[in-house]
Amino acid sequence: MIVVVILAGVVSYYYSSEEHPSFKYEWGECKSSLLCEINERNSLDIKVEEGVIHFNQTIYTICSSNPRFDLTLERSGYNLTILEIFSGGNAYCLCDYEISGEINDLKEGTYNLTIIFRLINSNETTTHHEVQVDV
Repeated sequence: MIVVVILAGVVSYYYSSEEHPSFKYEWGECKSSLLCEINERNSLDIKVEEGVIHFNQTIYTICSSNPRFDLTLERSGYNLTILEIFSGGNAYCLCDYEISGEINDLKEGTYNLTIIFRLINSNETTTHHEVQVDV
């Protein structure tokens, strides 16, 4: 019984001593519309200022009068994964949506940042970025 309590305390300390980065993001309105098939064009800009990772991404995806992007950040050591899920669209045109965000409260080091974009009803990844970022 005592061993279990000690082990639980060590595990609890390990997880509480690892910092939890803060993460915020926003997206803009559709910039343009293209009557064509889904295109995999995309861009990603990353800057690090004072220990904060800033990202700005353009996603070409389905048009929507009510677009919604749900982003989650997962962290495991120096590996960061942002999963972007798009919902709210089902049209025959494409839009350029800009997503921007920042990750704060990281200790210094080199991070592997992976950004994955998917449509809500699909397990297929339509955009995938992997970069190394020095904080």
